[in-house]
Amino acid sequence: MKESTINDLLTLPQLMDWLDLSRGTIYRLRKEGTFKAYKLAGKLYFKRSEILEAIEANEETTEQLNEEAIKETN
Repeated sequence: MKESTINDLLTLPQLMDWLDLSRGTIYRLRKEGTFKAYKLAGKLYFKRSEILEAIEANEETTEQLNEEAIKETN
C-alpha cells in the first residue's frame, strides 16, 4: 500500500476526534452511505479524502436546498 494511502486512513476514534462527531453519528452516516468505511483485522478505517468529498457534496446539497427554499418563499 502506498504511504500516501496509509496517511490518508483514519481510524474510527481519529475520525470522531477530527470531526467532533459521536460514534453513533459516524455509524449512521456509514449506514446511510455518506461515509465509506474499510474493515481490516476487525478495525474500521476511513479515507480522509473520501470524508472531505462527502462533506463537500453535502455542502453543495445544502446550498441547493437553501436556494430552492428561497425561491419557494418568493
